[in-house]
Amino acid sequence: MKKLYYLLPLLAALLVPGKAAAQMMPDSTVQIVAYWEVGDSVDYTITEEKFSIGQNEEETLVSSFSSLLHIEVVDATDSTYTLSVTNDNLLGSVLGLVLSPEDRAALPRLNYRVKTNELGVFLRMEDEDEFYGRLQQIIPSLTKGYYRSLAKDSKAIFPTEKSFADFMKGKLEDPTYLIKLCARDLSDLLFFHGSRLTLGDTYSYDDQYATIIGTVPMTVCFWADQELTDEYSAVLYKSADGNEGMRKLLQDFVYKLQVEEPDALSYEDFCEQFEKDVNLEARLEETLSEEVHLDTGWPIALYYDIESVAADVEDGTVKGNHTSRKIKLVTEEEDGGDE
Repeated sequence: MKKLYYLLPLLAALLVPGKAAAQMMPDSTVQIVAYWEVGDSVDYTITEEKFSIGQNEEETLVSSFSSLLHIEVVDATDSTYTLSVTNDNLLGSVLGLVLSPEDRAALPRLNYRVKTNELGVFLRMEDEDEFYGRLQQIIPSLTKGYYRSLAKDSKAIFPTEKSFADFMKGKLEDPTYLIKLCARDLSDLLFFHGSRLTLGDTYSYDDQYATIIGTVPMTVCFWADQELTDEYSAVLYKSADGNEGMRKLLQDFVYKLQVEEPDALSYEDFCEQFEKDVNLEARLEETLSEEVHLDTGWPIALYYDIESVAADVEDGTVKGNHTSRKIKLVTEEEDGGDE
């Protein structure tokens, strides 16, 4: 059975979740709510980098992409807002491809709508079926645009446009994954909306992080920075720790593999032997920091990192990955609006 333990570090790489303005309150609390009107719009730049983690925890850049996120308030009631969202490179993260500005501008735009409550709390995507239908219609145009932008080494893998189209189809055939991808930006940006936080206090709850080999229980903590939060903006943090749960997930996964062997152990005996034989260090950590403008409730900047690592202390094998995302509000000075 011990021969299966070599899989543990490798598995870590698979772990790839009344309308009033927000304000500082007199009782040392900060309230994060939306104060939006129909016609309001904002733009954000998104950059994402993915790294593999190897020996000595050295990181190697695997892929990166950037996109522009446009959000417009298209409807508002006493209890909800409807936001129209356009990401000019939504599929960049799905396909792991980087487009030139010219090719990106030529591609059809993928627009979708999301619903929030009156506080700005993310509720759901509005038009899932329609969005997926529109995506299927523009796949030929997407294929041409992305294929034209492929680097030489990628074109060695996809020598014809048809071979690349087949790859695209395989990547885009799961509507659930794409819908989750769309919702990710908004659910992260609006994570703190609806919260009323006492400065200096830390709040926590239990959550689950889904991976392709199972779920990891995580303890999530969040708080408002007492020193940096003022009348202009709130600086907020979220931290999630799934270290203990990740170790158990890897252990249970190896147990399921050895069940098929003739000398398979019972679960209790396996766990006992695992503790004796395996000196495994596992880490799954997620952090998010965000600044929110209090008078409007629009996020100003967001930084997100998630890191998963497994290491065999005995032989020094280390495997893992790290994803870093930055979302920043585009100001008038940056987009030339003041010229």
